[in-house]
Amino acid sequence: MACELYQSPIDLRKEDIDFKISQEIELHGKNRGASLTASKTYVSDNKIILEVDDRRYRLVEYHLHHFPNLLGCRDSEHALEGKKFDAEIHYVFQELERETDEHRNDHTKIDVCSGHVPENAGDLLVIGRFIKFTSHGHHEDFTKLQVEVPCKYFEYDGALTGESSEGVVDCAPVRWIVGIRPLKFNGDEFTPQNTKTTRCLKSLDGRLILFSK
Repeated sequence: MACELYQSPIDLRKEDIDFKISQEIELHGKNRGASLTASKTYVSDNKIILEVDDRRYRLVEYHLHHFPNLLGCRDSEHALEGKKFDAEIHYVFQELERETDEHRNDHTKIDVCSGHVPENAGDLLVIGRFIKFTSHGHHEDFTKLQVEVPCKYFEYDGALTGESSEGVVDCAPVRWIVGIRPLKFNGDEFTPQNTKTTRCLKSLDGRLILFSK
């Protein structure tokens, strides 16, 4: 089922901030490699755990957005004060609802490309980081890319930004954490084989926008 309200991405502006928040974010584990699927998504089976206050999430996959879609929208998905960056990386985490979930091998698969999340999947949290191309940027093997947790970030409730071939997006809610400081990478590392198209910016629809203290 497609939905119209509370979609992502959005333009993140300080004038829209409703509250400033302080929360503990800790990352445990290290990415030792991931496989690239046909949907230009890196699927990770490593035990990378994110703790946000009293909630725990496991890294499911990550992907890059850079190329324009049919409507001509390009570059990063989110905007910061009306400005787009060269690209954007999304780390997709799924909540661990039970202590034993961390050790399961049959965890629910999320089809981020089509925007579909099974009913039995845990809540989703996506960390978004802007990327700036520079000749002095880091040369990375994207199959071993480490999660970069931002120090300063916007937080809001939205949805997955993946679209199916029919342009249908699922209503599955997502807790978004989007850093304000871009990561620097060499643009030569971004190729049609490892990047996705972007969606156009969506309306706030009266949502609360939070910002880290």
